[in-house]
Amino acid sequence: MTTFALVHGAYGRGAYWAPLVAELEARGHRALAPDLPIEDRDATFDDYAAAVGPCDHVVGHSMGGVTAALVAGRRGVPVTYVAAVVPRPGRPLTEVLSEAIA
Repeated sequence: MTTFALVHGAYGRGAYWAPLVAELEARGHRALAPDLPIEDRDATFDDYAAAVGPCDHVVGHSMGGVTAALVAGRRGVPVTYVAAVVPRPGRPLTEVLSEAIA
């Protein structure tokens, strides 16, 4: 059994992952879909990563890709990106975002 952490994007909610949570659980896995503290304007990506529970694999959607990368790197777990912003080491997020929309 694998525990998946499903990370939503900006302005999202963990509940958006409900269909995938149900499918993963039907296949014998565990799935967590936390709500990130997006309402806290002072929250950082570190705060977002702290909101993600223990997992064996992290999945990030949209801006959740940044949080997923932090979780994966810190915990040594695999990461999957779903239409996500993929950070580049040493590059500012604003630069990565500008390339994504160009």
